[in-house]
Amino acid sequence: MAARRTEAGQAMVFLAIFFVGLLAFVGLATDIAMIYWNRADLASRADAAALAGGAELTNTARAQAKAEQYLALHNITSANHNINISFRKLIVNNDVITVQLERQVPMAFMRLFGFDTVAVTAEAEVHATSWAGDQSWTMFRGNSARTGFQPCNGLDAGVESVQYAFGHRWEVNDGANHRSTPATYQDKRANNPINNGNTFIVVGSNQNNNGGNGAAGVPGPKVYAFDAVSGNTLWTVDLGTKVRSSPLIAVVPGFNNDDPVVYLGGHNGRTYALNARTGAVLWTSPNNNDDFESDGLYRASPALVDGYIYEATSRGNVYKLNAKTGAIVWRSTPFPWSHPYPNANVPANWVTTGWGATPGNTQDYWGYTQIFSTPNVVDIPGVGKVVFVIAHGKREWDWPGASFAVHLFAINADTGARLWASDAMGGNNRDAAVVGEVDTNYDGTPDTWRAFVNPTDGYLYAFDVVNGINSGSGAWAWSKYTGYKKHRSDPVLYCGVVFGGNERAMYALTAAGGYSIWDDTDSDGAGPDQANPDYNLTDYTSWGERKIPGGVKSAPALVDGIILVGANKTSTGGTGGSMWALDARTGRDLGHWNTTDYNPASGNGLGPAGPPSGNNGDVRSGVVVAEDFNAYFGSNDSGIYQVIITAVLILIK
Repeated sequence: MAARRTEAGQAMVFLAIFFVGLLAFVGLATDIAMIYWNRADLASRADAAALAGGAELTNTARAQAKAEQYLALHNITSANHNINISFRKLIVNNDVITVQLERQVPMAFMRLFGFDTVAVTAEAEVHATSWAGDQSWTMFRGNSARTGFQPCNGLDAGVESVQYAFGHRWEVNDGANHRSTPATYQDKRANNPINNGNTFIVVGSNQNNNGGNGAAGVPGPKVYAFDAVSGNTLWTVDLGTKVRSSPLIAVVPGFNNDDPVVYLGGHNGRTYALNARTGAVLWTSPNNNDDFESDGLYRASPALVDGYIYEATSRGNVYKLNAKTGAIVWRSTPFPWSHPYPNANVPANWVTTGWGATPGNTQDYWGYTQIFSTPNVVDIPGVGKVVFVIAHGKREWDWPGASFAVHLFAINADTGARLWASDAMGGNNRDAAVVGEVDTNYDGTPDTWRAFVNPTDGYLYAFDVVNGINSGSGAWAWSKYTGYKKHRSDPVLYCGVVFGGNERAMYALTAAGGYSIWDDTDSDGAGPDQANPDYNLTDYTSWGERKIPGGVKSAPALVDGIILVGANKTSTGGTGGSMWALDARTGRDLGHWNTTDYNPASGNGLGPAGPPSGNNGDVRSGVVVAEDFNAYFGSNDSGIYQVIITAVLILIK
């Protein structure tokens, strides 16, 4: 019996040890579960707080307030947590918010070992980063060839929203109707870089020759260069003429000591090369029409390819100039027109008209169709370098009742010979063509070169240019109505989609077939063109356009799947202008900035105080995105605006 009692006692001891171990295990597991649960809860709160604050970057005060507001709603305050919210620079100042949280979690079992609480931490970062450097859009049409084309990095912007912070505003005293798109440049040379290597901008003015004070006959500067960092004026130059042309800034090897050169056209029928460091005029192009006063108004902007400048004039000429000297290599008149009263005393390749029947006007004028479109130069395999320009659709000094169709012309870049003229289009045209390779077989490989034109008749036209050049045919591929007339926005081509604007909206049509990617229709029988969760909102029309208050006359920039474009009204439709960021895939509004956000009383601390010299403030110049990741554009209120853009990404850390 004694042996049995001993065994029973041992069993009780073992059982007691077992239960103690079990309780310890349960207690430890409970403590670990509490730690993990609190860690997960704290991580989710840190993530959400960082996202809330990130939506306000780069404004640190607003970002911190938003993050703290979210935390307080979930009872996370400085009274019961350690909270650290900080900011740092990834690309631009304060474009990263970091939220660090620490919570003391009460322990159960661990108390036996002196651990009443355990600190649990979580950290989250949101990067409000900007565009990749290889996707900057530093000048009108994106590059020096003015192609309006950019290699595809994907249509989806992959961002939650776009935020804006005011940078600078510069007054250019042009009264109204500002047209010149700023060009930006960052001199990366180690030795004596312009503006100490900081970004600078150059822009023309549409001002009449009456000076900034409005006094008639007093010359005023027509081209400006500004430091994008300090806001200081670097130089001004008076060319004695309006400059609606958008400058081009580039280095031409062996010219101007390899300093960057500014190229632009004046309203006096001349092209200019300026020293980007000083504004000094390096050369002025000759004007072969001097006997007839001028070669028209340069509203187009010069293109630069392989050391040559290509420019078009409102007198119907296209020029190729030596970029170092300004000497004319060739002059092409792609579509002269005849008249009952020709003047035989001019070169045979020109046609003039005598208007002696007009009282007080005996001057002979060249016969032509105007060209306002900026030329673009494309190197097409098997064809060579081709210059594309579009006839405006009416004549300078138009004969009463005369009309002329819009045509796209292809010109041999080596000889100036006309290679091809497209089928006729309606309306008239001021915008550039966009030309690029298109995948018409839907197999992932581009197979056709197409050109796209959007005149004012409301249609986007597509032409197969190689077929046209080789066969001499019109080469029409398709045309689609974009939803409204009065196109005034130079289209761009990106990832197989043509983006442009009309006086109501932005449109996005496939380059292969002209189908909208922003609606939910089955245009081609292959299923919905684009799954767009935003389509049925009131901001979209039955044509799949994205409505923009006041419509669009601005040339868009397309960077990393984000469209940046100016508008003729504020975001609420009021007097003024605005800049919009749209997701290229869906047309979703990622954020917009109004020119009325500028305070003329204070200058926002970074601009001139006092009311703008112009009016309205609608944005008709193109938008550019510089290598400093800021956006620049001109307004009809005589202002050139810099806004700092940050694209709020999905949580990274």
